[in-house]
Parts: sequence; C-alpha cells; structure tokens
Amino acid sequence: MVKRLVLALALSLVCLPVGAETGHHLAFAKHGWLYVAQITPSGRLVRGDPVRVARLPRPGETPQLSWSPDGGSILVSGEREVWLVDARQGSLPRKVTDGSDAGFSPDGRRLVFADASGGVSVLDLATGRVTLLRAKAQQPVWAGDRVAVVDASSPTEFSASVLVLEADGGKVRFTAPAMVNPIRLVLSPDGRYLAFEPHLSRPLSGSVIFDARRQAA
Repeated sequence: MVKRLVLALALSLVCLPVGAETGHHLAFAKHGWLYVAQITPSGRLVRGDPVRVARLPRPGETPQLSWSPDGGSILVSGEREVWLVDARQGSLPRKVTDGSDAGFSPDGRRLVFADASGGVSVLDLATGRVTLLRAKAQQPVWAGDRVAVVDASSPTEFSASVLVLEADGGKVRFTAPAMVNPIRLVLSPDGRYLAFEPHLSRPLSGSVIFDARRQAA
C-alpha cells in the first residue's frame, strides 16, 4: 500500500503513516504555514521546494496533523479547534468543530475528537451532526470499528483506565487496567490490539500491549 507521512514540527517530531491513493508526501507545519513535500519511498525529500498549502488559523500553535484515508484532505487539530484543508488544490482552512485530538474514521466520512465539554464525540462531515461517544474521556484514537479513549472519570487524580469502545454507540468492549497518566494510544488497523505508554509509572518502561478482543468489559 502506498503511504503518506505526516509530521508536526515542534520540539519533537510526530510521524504517522496512513493510506493514500498516490505518491509519497510529507505534510508539516512551519512558521504558521502548512506545507506538503514529495519524498522518495526511502524517506528522502525530492528536489524542489515544498508546496505551501495554507496559512494556519492559529500560527502560534503546533497542530496535530493527519491525512484523510484518500489523501485528499489534511486534518489540522489545534488546542481548541479542528480545521480541514484541501491537500490537492490548497484552500483556506475550514473550521469543522471546536475541540482537539481529532482523527478520521477509516472511511474518512467522520471525525472523532475530544470535545469542549471534556468528552469524546463523533462528527459526521457530510451532515455536521455531532454525537457524544463518551463523557469524561480524552485522547481518542479510531481504528476499524473501535475507538480507544482515556477514561477521565477516575476519582484518582493521576490514575486512569484506557477503554476501547464501539465506534457506533460507544459501548465499552475492553478496559485496560488503570495506570498513571496513560499517553500515546495506538490501535491496530483492525481495532484488535491496543498499545499505550503508562506515563511516569515506571521511567523508560516502554509501552504496554493488550488484545482488546479477548475481554468484554
């Protein structure tokens, strides 16, 4: 499968490979602008200047970037707002919702995001309808027919569980043991395997991995 890469440039680099229909491209934010550059399969930049695609709506922020599954759009997820940019033609960023930590559904028709009320919601891009998936949750990640979130309802200040929900309806299908400040959630493409880092629990301990299909919560 052909891949595109996404980089958000800040103090550190974030790289996300996703499916795309043609070529190898790199999207990155720099000095308040969104750029796209062509790269070789080995990851080297092709000669020529990156294409300046759009002026970012919040130049002072370092946004989270992700490609749509068909490679036609770039999702720009800021601290409080989520925007879409046409990656082929270039366009003014179009605000689609208030929130953060947004990501596409596998078919590209919906977004999951951390909403302004402290929960996780799903936005239908065609209709604009927003559906609450889980109250008091954060860090959503969508893969297959599942969405992983951090449960923010724990009474313990620094401990939280990671939940795997059905993307349609929000039913809990798996609950990982509570750990200290779980971060960097990842779901395998089929939604079966869940990985995340138990932040600050054991320094440099690495990620933990669960088979999220084996336990019904």
